[in-house]
Amino acid sequence: MRLELKEKQGVYSHKTGVTLTRAEAQALIAGDRDLLRVRPEEAARRAGNLLVQESRRPAALIDYERTAWTMPVERVRITLDEHVRAAKSSALFDESVPMVGVHSGGAVILEVKYDHYLPGHIRRLLSAVQGQGMSISKYAAAREFLY
Repeated sequence: MRLELKEKQGVYSHKTGVTLTRAEAQALIAGDRDLLRVRPEEAARRAGNLLVQESRRPAALIDYERTAWTMPVERVRITLDEHVRAAKSSALFDESVPMVGVHSGGAVILEVKYDHYLPGHIRRLLSAVQGQGMSISKYAAAREFLY
């Protein structure tokens, strides 16, 4: 399991993260912030400090189905996320948590990520995609829907 910190600067975002065991994830959900603060990884310590300083706690469980493609040139990552569901729960490993759909009409979220530039042939393919360009956070959408 992976805990990630997502930082945004304008339209650009950057993720750092750390791998957690199931036991560590459960301890974190139960409120043990110190387990991150003593880890050697900078991302773990930063996440632990943020959790303590801002008194953060689990607020929503979000699930979705993802189809992903990658290509080595500029580390292009293209994903389609659909069936975004959420619940007011911190029961991360409980598959019986009742979840509700976040987006109406079966919305599909297309994300395109790359390091420095998007290769021309990918840009041309994407120009044919019908849709609305926007910055979207599945977490923010779920929180707005649930709360």
